[in-house]
Amino acid sequence: MIQTVRLPRSLIAILAGAALAVSGALMQGLRRNPSADPGILGIESEAALSVVIVIFVSGTSSVGTFTVAAFLGAGITAILVYFLGSLGKGGATPVNITVAGGALTALISSLRGVD
Repeated sequence: MIQTVRLPRSLIAILAGAALAVSGALMQGLRRNPSADPGILGIESEAALSVVIVIFVSGTSSVGTFTVAAFLGAGITAILVYFLGSLGKGGATPVNITVAGGALTALISSLRGVD
């Protein structure tokens, strides 16, 4: 029971936590902004919205499908936030990207219907 159920889940949880830590450090380092995180930049909201759209459209309950939808939604949003942040005066500064991410987070959260 421990080797077949709990150990694989524990290893996956450890790997997921390590991946989240690395992605957060990269986000903060590349943006030169200690407050840059997926929640502020809209990436987290779009990943959730993508899963909601997949559930609504296809009615599937496959975890693999949810993972792919969340990953694609997050990637598209990261690109969109960078694009919107680079439109402002001075280009893609940390402040412009953070403001663009905050605005996109508000928009996506309103579309998802969750505060």
